[in-house]
Amino acid sequence: MVAADRSLANEVLLTGEHAITVDDDRPAFADPDYDDGDWARIAVPSSLRVSGFTPRTDVFWYRLRFDVPADWASNTPAVRLGIIDRADETYLNGVRIGGHGRVGPRLSDWHVYPPILPRLYPFDPDLLVVGGENVVAVRVAREPYIDDGGIIVGPVALVDMASALPEYLILRQKFLSINYVLFGVETFLLVSLIFALYMKRRSRVVFLFFLVYLPFYIHTLERRDILSLLGFEHPALQFAANVIGALTLPALIAFVAHALANPVGRLGRFLQFASVAALISVPLTGVAPLDWWAMESGLVWHALFLISLVLVVVWSVRALIRGQPHAIALSVGLSALAASMFGDIVLPANFVEAAYGFRLGEVGVLAFLLSMAFIVAQTILQTDRALRRANTDVLTAHEQERERLARDIHDSIGQWLTTIKLRLELLGADTAGDPPGAGGRVKELVSDVDHAIEDTRRVAQDLSPVFLEEQGLPAAMRTLSERAARRGRIAVDIQVPPAIDLPKTQRDHLYRVFQEALNNAASHAEASRIAITLDRDKTHVVLTVSDDGRGLPSDPTTTAAKPTGLGLKTMRDRARLLGGRLDVGPGANGGTTVRLSFPA
Repeated sequence: MVAADRSLANEVLLTGEHAITVDDDRPAFADPDYDDGDWARIAVPSSLRVSGFTPRTDVFWYRLRFDVPADWASNTPAVRLGIIDRADETYLNGVRIGGHGRVGPRLSDWHVYPPILPRLYPFDPDLLVVGGENVVAVRVAREPYIDDGGIIVGPVALVDMASALPEYLILRQKFLSINYVLFGVETFLLVSLIFALYMKRRSRVVFLFFLVYLPFYIHTLERRDILSLLGFEHPALQFAANVIGALTLPALIAFVAHALANPVGRLGRFLQFASVAALISVPLTGVAPLDWWAMESGLVWHALFLISLVLVVVWSVRALIRGQPHAIALSVGLSALAASMFGDIVLPANFVEAAYGFRLGEVGVLAFLLSMAFIVAQTILQTDRALRRANTDVLTAHEQERERLARDIHDSIGQWLTTIKLRLELLGADTAGDPPGAGGRVKELVSDVDHAIEDTRRVAQDLSPVFLEEQGLPAAMRTLSERAARRGRIAVDIQVPPAIDLPKTQRDHLYRVFQEALNNAASHAEASRIAITLDRDKTHVVLTVSDDGRGLPSDPTTTAAKPTGLGLKTMRDRARLLGGRLDVGPGANGGTTVRLSFPA
């Protein structure tokens, strides 16, 4: 029994040696008259691990006996139990006064583990025996082999609720804030991953990371007490979240092997299979082998987890020595995970849990996941760069081929047509009036050849406009606009700066987008007017081509409602290569508007 200690104002400290049992679990242990004389003793506060109790225990009981001085009085009494690792049911003189989480049957693993929070339980003053003996019985559940367990940090005392509440609320809010910040980071990672999948970043590394992260996040919903906050506090859901979370391990092995271009190997396959098999838990049956598995399957899984981490570390070190991509990021994440796990082991005073409400291991796991997310992001960026280079090479080859065709048309077909025209003109002069009508037919042939020469020049000009190099972008745009106006009998209003200085690559891509947009408006939109503007400020270049034609289909069920086709795809590819965006949609007054914007 603990004698009254009034060292703190209006508090009766309950620290000291108290009774504890880790071998049994009965409702009678809450009865104040129960005889606990043969129980073991433990210092309160302190953890089971520090006190040397068996690590396999999941449910155990404290019985804190104490006297209350006759002169102690409070209208709002409460029991303060510091920080308990993890779930608890607390009784005063046989009546339950509080609890956090849920304590299931012993050796069942059907517990609801809450986040780390301080405990403060008010109770009816009539429950307290003033001037006599009282018993606070605390039933506690923890994760065997993993948690320290028990009342790990004080203060442990009988207090006045009104006096203790401000300090308690500050600490509770601090712990909850940190818990929700960590959950926010974890949620952001999940949203980013889903967005990557939505944007069709469906590479193998993204898919494998999704298989790693989704079970972890489902487990996080239980670990952060989110299910309870959402009204889904049920042992079955918590148990399912734990089992699903354990599926992270086989996917983790596959992810690291793929990221480091390393075969999974026989050991990796065995660990993947065994870690899944270890999830098959059974209730107590009275059959020795099955009961051993019911009690120790969690330990087996954690042993497999540690072996898997060693395997992953070996792969990472080997990749680091070879200078393989992603080895540095993975090694940093593994180092953070190892350091945090080591810190949880060598800090028996539970400093981090008492001060901040979380375990170092949680930060290590999050750091490791962030390193994997960095690998995924790095892979996506590398893929984008490779795709951009491939698109650039394709478009460059396309432009070179257009220039070759333009030269061939101009130098070969164009010259031959010019020669034919000259000979026809000479023939016309030689056959003037003989035979009758021959001169007129020759003139018609000369006119046809003239049209052929003009069309040949237009085709060559469209393929590779020489004046784009000679006269610049504004003149080339005006020339192309005038030709489209004459050909389609369309009013074209073009507003471009008299001079605009762009690098050759940007100029060529801009001109090709303009050429395609103008051709679509003039040839397919049935427009009577086309408005063209080219603006440039300090940060962006913006090209707009608008027409008053028939516009885009308004029926959202038609596939034509979303413009497609090789021309539009090429325009979008060029916009991406410019680092900008292409928007195609209805104009303000009908018709269609094409808008290209990219950094200057």
